[in-house]
Amino acid sequence: MALQSILISLLSYSDLETGEPIAPVKAGVYDSFRVLRDSIASITVIASNLLLCDELLKARQMSKASGPGGMEE
Repeated sequence: MALQSILISLLSYSDLETGEPIAPVKAGVYDSFRVLRDSIASITVIASNLLLCDELLKARQMSKASGPGGMEE
């Protein structure tokens, strides 16, 4: 049983001061890869939404310039 607990403690996160295993979420430690991955995913969604808004604004300006029924004024 002791070997099993040692292996579990080696696979878990450890406190740098005491060396004891800790729960990373309770200690406020998050995996930076996951944070970076989620940030990149959020950035792409935000950029896509900004481009969509830009296209909608351009389409609105073009429809105002062409007049009713698509004919130029």
